[in-house]
Amino acid sequence: LRPAALAAALAAALLAGAGAEDFGGDDGAAAERPPIPPETGLDGVEVVSYFPKHLDKRFPAGDKIEALVGLHNGAADTVKVHAIQGTLNSPSDFSLYVMNFTSMAYSESVKEGEEASFQYEFTPNQWMLANDFIVCLRVIYSVNSQHYVHAFFNETVSIVEPPAVFDQQTVGVYAVLAALFGAAGWLGYQQAVKLRLIKPGKPAKKVKKVETGTERKGKTDWLDGLPTPGKKAD
Repeated sequence: LRPAALAAALAAALLAGAGAEDFGGDDGAAAERPPIPPETGLDGVEVVSYFPKHLDKRFPAGDKIEALVGLHNGAADTVKVHAIQGTLNSPSDFSLYVMNFTSMAYSESVKEGEEASFQYEFTPNQWMLANDFIVCLRVIYSVNSQHYVHAFFNETVSIVEPPAVFDQQTVGVYAVLAALFGAAGWLGYQQAVKLRLIKPGKPAKKVKKVETGTERKGKTDWLDGLPTPGKKAD
């Protein structure tokens, strides 16, 4: 073979080997080989999906994204669903593999004319910068021992920064911390007073309450001004 033909044959063999292997793994794992090229799957098998909490296809970095997947078997034989996998790719070049998502295994058979639904979750890396990427989700199934890779979602999405949330749990944590610091300060103050490192504060003087009113001069005050018996009035 000529060098050019030999190189082309070698590249094709490497690509076929990569496509035959499992590319699954934990979220955020570094890419070691190109992702499996998108395929249409078996004729008659329809797969649809939507994101109930992210209908606008804006995925916050670090959030768990839920995808509901529906499969309708319009083929002539039973479809056995094995796994759902996903990748994150560059929007300008699909062959640039950014990260892979968790591979979720299933073991369900869908008979001819029946439907089945699945739940798949993936998490974009929390340190990813806000940008547009391609998310490709695939379901792997088999019919009569023949395996198929069906790319049911292959679209550009937006990875956005997670919203800042100040929930009740955070408020409770700050309240507990404030109480602990207050208690520690009070105990420290009491210990310092006990060791005579500081003088205790003087208690506030009690102010004696003085009632005001008409002062009585005596029991006979009401007789003042009246003529006294045996005494002539002036």
